Amino acid sequence: MAGATMADVARAAGVSKQTVSRVINAHPSVTEATRTRVKDAIDRLGYRPNVAARQLAMRDSMTVGVLTADLALYGPAQLVQGVEEAARARGYFTSIAGIASTPSSGTDEILERFFAQRFDAVILLDVNDQLLARTSGLSGTRHVISAPLGSTHDDFWQHDRTAVREATEYLISLGHTRIAHIGGPSMWPSARERERGWRDALDAAGLPAIPVVRSTWSAEGGSSAGEELAANGAVTAVVAASDDIALGAISALTRHGRRVPDDVSVIGFDGTPSSAFFVPSLTTVSCDFRALGARYVDALSVELGEEVGPHEESWTELVVRGSTARRLERV
Repeated sequence: MAGATMADVARAAGVSKQTVSRVINAHPSVTEATRTRVKDAIDRLGYRPNVAARQLAMRDSMTVGVLTADLALYGPAQLVQGVEEAARARGYFTSIAGIASTPSSGTDEILERFFAQRFDAVILLDVNDQLLARTSGLSGTRHVISAPLGSTHDDFWQHDRTAVREATEYLISLGHTRIAHIGGPSMWPSARERERGWRDALDAAGLPAIPVVRSTWSAEGGSSAGEELAANGAVTAVVAASDDIALGAISALTRHGRRVPDDVSVIGFDGTPSSAFFVPSLTTVSCDFRALGARYVDALSVELGEEVGPHEESWTELVVRGSTARRLERV
């Protein structure tokens, strides 16, 4: 076929032009089956790549920028590790920047320097509302990923909502009717959706919602919230927005003579390795953050026209341990 173009090859092979380009440039992320199909189409059509265009393509940085809100937190740190591992497997280097949970006067300068780098793509990983707003318009990168494959930034946190609803339903099945929630900072989409999951379960069961006690993501914040809840003798169960918050709450409840789980059951969220070694061991919503991080890279791959393998739709599992028990009837 005289004068065959890259678009002709893409149509003949049933792939995108980006995939054809990556086959030509020996990109490691393309599967062998796809590579063979594209090469067959190239041979069949007699396509000859434009040398100058190929040289330009070869100047890709093969670098993905990863921006996250707080690497000190277990969830974001594990997400970053999942992204880095998956990106490396596709031949990409990752440049990672962590920004404090509460933006400061120096945040804008950090963001400007970050986005001034030459990235093939940028992944915004578990960023809060303030940080997301500050990144708007800064990136000159064509590919900006803010949610894993199969989700959008707006609907992704539905996973958290569903998981916390199921955790609260578990407490209801144990006979608890006065279930409190210690929420994370409201600027975080994950905190808002976890709170909604708690409310969903209470509404479905016709139970009243106790006013939410707000916390930072830290054990210190959880301890302060636990102090407040300890004074409410009617509360027999607590759903915390993170394992660290749950740890702090258990400490405060215990100091005030509220036994866990005899008097108050407590559930966390994250599945931190240390949660199994709390006293009592913590019932928690365990999340496979590293697998989830890999799906952000899958979302990028799909945007670039590459093929990705099948994946699990569920990232969470309720792990029942010693911090929850059936409600004791008071006599």
